[in-house]
Amino acid sequence: MTLPHPPLFDILYKVFEKSGIRICRLNRGNLFIDKIQNGGKGMIRECTEKDMEMVRGYLQDEPYGRAILTAVNKFGFKEHFQTVYVDVANTENGEGKLNGVYLFLYRNIILLCKENHVDIDFLEQWMGISAPDKVAGRKDNVNIVSWLLTDYNMKTGVTDPGITDEDGVSVDCLAGAEYEGEWAVLTR
Repeated sequence: MTLPHPPLFDILYKVFEKSGIRICRLNRGNLFIDKIQNGGKGMIRECTEKDMEMVRGYLQDEPYGRAILTAVNKFGFKEHFQTVYVDVANTENGEGKLNGVYLFLYRNIILLCKENHVDIDFLEQWMGISAPDKVAGRKDNVNIVSWLLTDYNMKTGVTDPGITDEDGVSVDCLAGAEYEGEWAVLTR
């Protein structure tokens, strides 16, 4: 998320600070979210090209991950309608361990957290700013998000999550057999 001016940053900082999450604005105004995770320092931040090798390895095995990868490959990191966040924890040997990937595409969220470590605090703060029309992913991940979106309906066993753009038109690059799986979808 690129912050357009300092006052918005100050507002976001106060919102996140109350939840025990520290945020800092680094070069170019990008929002980075630091958090304490399982006794070790972790970070949720916008994904960049530098992360792609780690992200590809994490996402390629499941249809939810392949959908995220396809969107990133098609639209990149510069489009205003798409933001990708990665949840990276530092291991004891100093290497980053990927705990999850969150794709915000138009007014949809596709997430994959293989060990089901969905960062509910991050999503709660984000949804306080802008609630999605749809959340899609693996059933256990989406079930956790449903705790926040109690007025949404959850469908499981969905083969196509039906991700749409701002005009309600299906996002073509995410339709296909390679994305079919046991999706869970939360909708308003």
